[in-house]
Amino acid sequence: MNGSDGRTTQFEQRVRALLEESVARVDHRVRARLRAARRAAVEEAARAPRAPWWRALTLLPTAGAVPRGRRGARGL
Repeated sequence: MNGSDGRTTQFEQRVRALLEESVARVDHRVRARLRAARRAAVEEAARAPRAPWWRALTLLPTAGAVPRGRRGARGL
């Protein structure tokens, strides 16, 4: 991939060329619809309430620790 010396590989160059070619083939109406959808998604994400950062640190019980009904402690 991108080496530490900043050169791009032949694979990366080919992928970039294919991507640019495919973008050039998209007509104006499709690009306008994609742009509007992106704008709406960004605005929606900005309005959505965010959970406090510490909520991400909460641990969930593992599947093995969850009781299995009436047979839970007695095994299979």
